[in-house]
Amino acid sequence: LGIVENMSYLEVNGEKNRIFGEGGGRDLAKKLEIPLLGEIPLDKKIRERCDEGKPIATDINSPSGLIYKQISQELLALAPVDISS
Repeated sequence: LGIVENMSYLEVNGEKNRIFGEGGGRDLAKKLEIPLLGEIPLDKKIRERCDEGKPIATDINSPSGLIYKQISQELLALAPVDISS
């Protein structure tokens, strides 16, 4: 349905450091003619929360949790699911 770029950047003091380069996810999405759904940062809290059995995606008050929420909203917009039944 789309591209999610993992380890897209490392945020330090509010600055996004793209230590693995920039634009790879965007370029691939363009090449495949599908949307770039989001960029997930390198975030120690993602690993820590997963190790605890509490994925960061469940913490919508954290910056990374909000990114996962945005990606899920993008996916739902692309492939709506009927949850009424």
